[in-house]
Amino acid sequence: HVEDADRTIEMLRLRMMHACRLLRETDAKIADVAAQCGVPDGAYFSRLFLQMNGEGPRAYRRRMGDRGVRTHY
Repeated sequence: HVEDADRTIEMLRLRMMHACRLLRETDAKIADVAAQCGVPDGAYFSRLFLQMNGEGPRAYRRRMGDRGVRTHY
């Protein structure tokens, strides 16, 4: 079912956009970011993030550096 696949891809895209914002703007642990994005397994989240963004979440956070205002929650 193409519509189901499209919905799944869109949901993952939205989750990864949220993850990017959390990685830029907070100092939350990767596992906590994963959980806040609806992915309870941190290792699986890291693989998804890498696949969708071309780099892992830690590399993304390092590359983004201090571009965002970091808060902890």
